[in-house]
Amino acid sequence: MMRYYITSRKNPIVGKINDIRSKPSEEAFLLQGEKFIYDSDPSCIKMLFVTDERKHAELIEKLPEDANLYVVTPEVMEKISGTVSPSALLAVVCKKPLPIPKKLVLLDCVQDPGNVGTVIRTAKAFGFGVICGGGADPFSEKTVRSSAGACLTAYVRKFPMVEIVENLKKHGYKIYGTALDQYSCDLETAVKDFGEKFAVIIGSEGKGMSPKLYSMCHKTLYIPIEGVESLNAAVAAGIVMYRASMKK
Repeated sequence: MMRYYITSRKNPIVGKINDIRSKPSEEAFLLQGEKFIYDSDPSCIKMLFVTDERKHAELIEKLPEDANLYVVTPEVMEKISGTVSPSALLAVVCKKPLPIPKKLVLLDCVQDPGNVGTVIRTAKAFGFGVICGGGADPFSEKTVRSSAGACLTAYVRKFPMVEIVENLKKHGYKIYGTALDQYSCDLETAVKDFGEKFAVIIGSEGKGMSPKLYSMCHKTLYIPIEGVESLNAAVAAGIVMYRASMKK
C-alpha cells in the first residue's frame, strides 16, 4: 500500500476524483461515510482518503496491497467530497465480478437516482440482480447513497436494454414487463408462470417501458391498485420482487 499526503486543493488527485464523480463505473466509483466504508469489503477499496490516520488505523491495516492511502487536510476533504459538511472518510471502490443471478430486475431509463438505489437495495434483500439501461447511473453518488451501499455487494450492471434482453432470452430467461393495458395479466397470475430464470422490466417514471422492449416480452403484468394511476417505480419493483421471492 502506498501512502500520500495532500494539503492543496489543487493537487491533481482532486481532479481525478472529480473525473470519477462525473463518470463512475463498476471499476471505480465513490463511497462516502464511515458506516458504508467500514461495512464494505476492504479488498474493494482502491483509494482511501482520511483526515485522521490514527482514528482509522484498523481500516487502513485491512487495505489491499495495491490500494493507495491519501491523508488529506479537512479543506481537501471538503473539496473532494463535494459537500459543505464532509465525512472523515471517502473511498474509491470497485465491484468484484459476480455471477449473474437467475432473477433480475431490468430498469428501462429510470431517471431518479433515489429510485434506482432503492431498487438495488431491495434486490439485494430478495436475491435479485439489477441491470440498468439508460436513466440514472447505478454507480453515481446519489444512487450509491440511496442503495445504502448495497451496490457494492448486489449484482449491478449497465447495459443497453435491447441488447441485454436479447442476450437473456438466448440464455433461457423469460422476460416480463410491467404495463397497464388490456393484454397484461395481474401479478398473482404472472408469478405462477415465472420460470427458474426470469427478468422483469420496470419502465421509466414518465414514459413506462419502451415499445421495443414491450414487443420483446414473453408477457406483461400489472399490480392491481385503486385510487391512483400508477405506483412509484421503486415501489412497483419492490412489490414484484417480494411476491416473486415468495413464489412456491
